[in-house]
Amino acid sequence: MTGNFFGETWDRIKSFTVPKPERNAQILCGICNCFFFGIGTIVAGIIENNLPDVAIGVLQLCVPFVGWVWSVIWGILMILDK
Repeated sequence: MTGNFFGETWDRIKSFTVPKPERNAQILCGICNCFFFGIGTIVAGIIENNLPDVAIGVLQLCVPFVGWVWSVIWGILMILDK
């Protein structure tokens, strides 16, 4: 199970697979991600009950500059529904 968690998390990062909760929540989480890096991804992961998305949000939050850029890209992709 642990190997699957890390594998799924890595696959989501490589393929730019962002969380996709209900559309309004997705837009709010995307906007939140642009201003409070990682928080939108964490919230979307909790809404979807998806632990890899929560872990990605924590990584975005913990890695200073790179995490912020990554989080903004993730937020834009959430808003664009990609």
